[in-house]
Amino acid sequence: LKMMQESRHTNNALIIILHSIQDLPPYVYNRADFMCIFKTQDFPGALDRKFKHNRQFMENYTQVENSSNPHEYRFFEIV
Repeated sequence: LKMMQESRHTNNALIIILHSIQDLPPYVYNRADFMCIFKTQDFPGALDRKFKHNRQFMENYTQVENSSNPHEYRFFEIV
């Protein structure tokens, strides 16, 4: 959390890579400007609850998971 706060003050980019969206703490998502989602083995219901029914997140996640392309991803600005 301290690195995230300092990166805003120093104008640096902070890139966090996780193997599972379930491992992402909600406070990190809430402080992020952008997110890139790849296919995962996460359960949609659990993610929907974790991110408090965030429509933008779930729409992007669903598009990636429903794609027939095994390398599908979405990069989006968090608004």
